[in-house]
Amino acid sequence: MQESSLLIRKYQESDEQGLVSLWNVCKLTVPWNNPYKDIKRKLSVQPELFLVGYVEDNLIASAMAVY
Repeated sequence: MQESSLLIRKYQESDEQGLVSLWNVCKLTVPWNNPYKDIKRKLSVQPELFLVGYVEDNLIASAMAVY
C-alpha cells in the first residue's frame, strides 16, 4: 500500500464546492444553515483560522477555529 501525504492549508475560494460536498457527505449541514453563508461568515472573521486538508487532489478535511 502506498502512503499519501496530508496537505493542510488555508481555505481558498476554489475549495468551496468540494468543501460543501464534503460537509454534505459527512452530514454536517442542516436545513436551517446555508453552508455557503457559513463559509462567507467565517471568511469575514479570522479567515486564517479556516483550514482544509487534501490527500492528493481530494479534499478530505476542514477546520474552522475561533479565538
